[in-house]
Amino acid sequence: MHPAADHEVDLAAGHLTALITRHLPDLLLSLNLVGSAVDGDFRPGRSDLDFVAVLRHTPTDDQLEGIGILRNTVEDET
Repeated sequence: MHPAADHEVDLAAGHLTALITRHLPDLLLSLNLVGSAVDGDFRPGRSDLDFVAVLRHTPTDDQLEGIGILRNTVEDET
């Protein structure tokens, strides 16, 4: 991957991980990058970044609500 792409991925992953762990502590097990960034077809400024969050346990109803709020927050930032 191009160094600019590496930097963009690192920033996005760090931001998303911080949001999840701040608002839903102890829920996130891992955050995995998927899609074009992994396949080598990522184009900075054109491609989106796709992540899959693996959770430690089935979320409670309150955590599910929090996940929805975080999703909307992230979508509003893009």
